[in-house]
Amino acid sequence: MGALAMTAFNSFLLVLAAMITVFAESAVSWPQSWLGTRLDFLPLVVVYAGLRSQASGLAVVIAFGSLGFDALSANPLGVKLIPLAIIGFLVHQYRELVVADDYWVQVLLGLGASLLAPALVWIELVSLGTNPLFGWGTLNQILVQGSVGALAAPLVFHLLDAINRRFSKTAPKECSFRSDREIKRGKL
Repeated sequence: MGALAMTAFNSFLLVLAAMITVFAESAVSWPQSWLGTRLDFLPLVVVYAGLRSQASGLAVVIAFGSLGFDALSANPLGVKLIPLAIIGFLVHQYRELVVADDYWVQVLLGLGASLLAPALVWIELVSLGTNPLFGWGTLNQILVQGSVGALAAPLVFHLLDAINRRFSKTAPKECSFRSDREIKRGKL
């Protein structure tokens, strides 16, 4: 699909997708009991927004998504904002170099974002003076989040691309015949 020029409505759809993702992560508890960690798909939505939207739309997605996530979790309010901003704007900065429609690139972007987000949140919590737990269990949780993020990234990209195609306006196709062209009929 390539890099799209996102309209305000498409940015609204991305914000809505981020908020639905945050709500679904907090409302559905069975993955947490099975895998031992709360899954976080918000970095995948931020990576998609970084690749497909303008900087202003990306900033709105990051702000609403991170504040919504922090409001529904035990995190201090705003702690997820800086890590998602780092991930989103890093992807946005180099989006011209990324082949975003390739399956393996999406897997690698999902893996990187899903590993980097909790690591940056942990670093930020330590720098704020809190004492978050860190041990083998934490490393296991981060690796599970990275693996699930890598597997889910192509699905998230495909779903958001389908939503974008469904609700975006397409330019009308130009007629192949020019208006100043004259067709001559008759015998040769």
